[in-house]
Amino acid sequence: MAFQVPESYYEFVLYANVDYIKIWIKSIDSLETFRGVEKKGITLVDSDGIRLKFVLWGEQAHLANLFRFMSLLSVVH
Repeated sequence: MAFQVPESYYEFVLYANVDYIKIWIKSIDSLETFRGVEKKGITLVDSDGIRLKFVLWGEQAHLANLFRFMSLLSVVH
């Protein structure tokens, strides 16, 4: 049996370790939408050593409290 996958469909999965957690991010404070909202930045490092920076805000920032250095995180898109 073969599956037909639409051309517009794709899946991206990243497994990475938390390398750094920053409490606030100054550069997005200037955006009106983010004023007064709790923000945290995390840097993820994959097995090849590639670093990816993510910004979490609102309820997402509360989840960041569960992360620790070298926690394994899975990002699926």
